Amino acid sequence: MFKNRYVKSTIKLWPSSKNSFSQNVVMNMHSTGNVGDPDLQWNIFGGHGVGSADSTSGIVAVLDTGLHSHGAFQQRILPGADLVSNLVSANDGDGRDMDSNDPGDFLPDGESCEFGGGSNRSSWHGTHVAGILAMSDPQMNLYGVSRKLNILPVRVLGSCGGSLRDLVDGILWAIGIKVDGLELNEHLPGVLNLSLGAIGDCPKALQEVIYMAKNMGVAIVASSGNSGYDLSERTVFPSSCLGVLSVGATNELGERAPYSNFGGDNIVYAPGGSYARGILSTTNAGATVAGEDFYVEMIGTSMAAPHVSGLILNLLHDFPELRPSDVQDVLLEIQKTPNGPVKYDAARSKFAEIDSDEFGFSELLSSGDGSRNNFNGVSKTGQKNSAVGCGAISTHHKFELIVSFMINFLIYQIIVYSQRFLKQLFRPQLTLR
Repeated sequence: MFKNRYVKSTIKLWPSSKNSFSQNVVMNMHSTGNVGDPDLQWNIFGGHGVGSADSTSGIVAVLDTGLHSHGAFQQRILPGADLVSNLVSANDGDGRDMDSNDPGDFLPDGESCEFGGGSNRSSWHGTHVAGILAMSDPQMNLYGVSRKLNILPVRVLGSCGGSLRDLVDGILWAIGIKVDGLELNEHLPGVLNLSLGAIGDCPKALQEVIYMAKNMGVAIVASSGNSGYDLSERTVFPSSCLGVLSVGATNELGERAPYSNFGGDNIVYAPGGSYARGILSTTNAGATVAGEDFYVEMIGTSMAAPHVSGLILNLLHDFPELRPSDVQDVLLEIQKTPNGPVKYDAARSKFAEIDSDEFGFSELLSSGDGSRNNFNGVSKTGQKNSAVGCGAISTHHKFELIVSFMINFLIYQIIVYSQRFLKQLFRPQLTLR
């Protein structure tokens, strides 16, 4: 039991460097109280929670600090990968490998980060995010949004945050693309959860791999950030990238948290907590290296994002004719309340209403713009979309487009000449009388 212990942690904010990431989370120091009381999980069961702790199966890739095994989900951790290439940031004595275990993201004495930052304590950030998604501890009466989800850990953050290169390669590895030096991932996720970010426009390399993931039907969820920015005026990535569902944070009153970034055309909101009441989830008691299993409250948009990632797979279970990326796009379409949290029951009812319409989901998904999943011109429903690559045609699509054009042109010519032949064949013959 840890109800009378105090949780010690530090505040970690995003760095301003455009190619560096950190743990996008604000953590506080306070007593956690009685963890056996489900009311402490206001983010799940309370009046302003998401209202879902279903037993949905599926896979969510958590691109984060890696995971440390925790009794609340240890049986559902899939084989992951460590993409952190900087040895100081990796903090495990080597570079990239197939060990996604979080060694702790503390900065050892005598080490320094190239872009500054670093902490003498470990955050166990990825473990906390995973618990929000999928923890199940009947003894403590604590549950995640979808307590039978499998977690695919992809380590892209370390003691000094992370790099753009590692994030891009981490996404590629997660969606089953071969990355040099690593075994191929055979456990393809339905959702990528990105509780991380940096200030700036979406880098081209990152946008390209996001296109690839969306074309494969993968949903991509990212935390909006903790700087209080209006994202219609100032961008951060990956949450501002096309095809990403950005998630802002609400507090225990259902209001937008003051620290949360807001605005933009691709944002929804979910519980992220306040300094008065955080989001209770799994962590580790070790100050630097791992100790015993632990639970702690953290706050931030990092905590909001996994609520939505879990809800997407819960809704996919209810509407299996959709792909995860389709669920992402419909969820964005129906979530009209500017700052209120996503509610599972309300979303499910709206999905059912759309599904019962004459055209169902097909009309909505086929009319998608640059934020939707139809990057290759065809949605799951088979409805054509004129947009290709959201206006940007990548080199790996050019050959397919040329071939498609030639085939369609040939079919058109066959139809035209067939019609001419038939007209000649059946034209009435004039005779003299």
